[in-house]
Amino acid sequence: NVLNDKSDLIKFSSPFQRWNWKLISKIGRLPALEFSWTLFAFCLLLLSLIVFLNETRFIKDGILDYPIPIPHQLNWLTVGSFLLSIGTFLYRFYCPERIQNFTENQWVEGHGHARVLYRQFCIKNIISLTVTSAFLFAGLSIITWLTLSRIDYVLVHIPLTLILLDYSYFLFHLLLTAFNVFGWISKRTRRVHRWCVMITAACWVTVGPVFYSTFGYCPLTDWHWRVKHLRGETDLPNSFIAYLFRQVGLAPDPVLVDIGVGVTFGSVILITFFLWLRERRHKLAA
Repeated sequence: NVLNDKSDLIKFSSPFQRWNWKLISKIGRLPALEFSWTLFAFCLLLLSLIVFLNETRFIKDGILDYPIPIPHQLNWLTVGSFLLSIGTFLYRFYCPERIQNFTENQWVEGHGHARVLYRQFCIKNIISLTVTSAFLFAGLSIITWLTLSRIDYVLVHIPLTLILLDYSYFLFHLLLTAFNVFGWISKRTRRVHRWCVMITAACWVTVGPVFYSTFGYCPLTDWHWRVKHLRGETDLPNSFIAYLFRQVGLAPDPVLVDIGVGVTFGSVILITFFLWLRERRHKLAA
């Protein structure tokens, strides 16, 4: 019985195996990818039209002001859609058909095929998988960045969204902070907690020093403070924890707050690493 052949116990042991076609297929199945070539063609057409008008001045100067500048967002959109189009083509060409057409559950439970016949195709053509992933994520990152960069315009013209975002950021940041501190307690949440801690630590020690020349950078605080600035709030503290103290009427030394946050987060990292190491030893012993 293919449903009870214990092949579901097979795990991809190395990180290179965990990053596989099955994971990429979740992105490859997005309907938006089918329109990447259309978007790229539209960008090229618009760029060509601007160049044509600047060279020929087909429309009189009284209607258009020459030379017509090419928006830098359009250049980035062209690059992003091109990368996404190449990634989509590589995905369609190199990803095994059974991965593209079926999920693992559909392959096993819906069609009665052996699970191992699905999983062995997940790690085929590793080089092609890596190149495809690079193009897809580069294109999606650029288009996502362009989308987010236009949020300020929407916020300024729709004030209600500022209020909703302000309270949403506050609630989400508060819950995430609590989860980062206490998420290791429950076994059910430890895996998600490890990812949250790693992402937070990466922002602190990598994104902050490299892009903002500061240690302990938090993107949520940055985005939240931008919303508050648009709402007219000023004199905001550097950290969200200091802001929480201010909300309850306390004003401790910012240096002490930063030290406390650093010690707490460092302790969480040590506990998380110890628990992960212990769980891994138990798995290897079993």
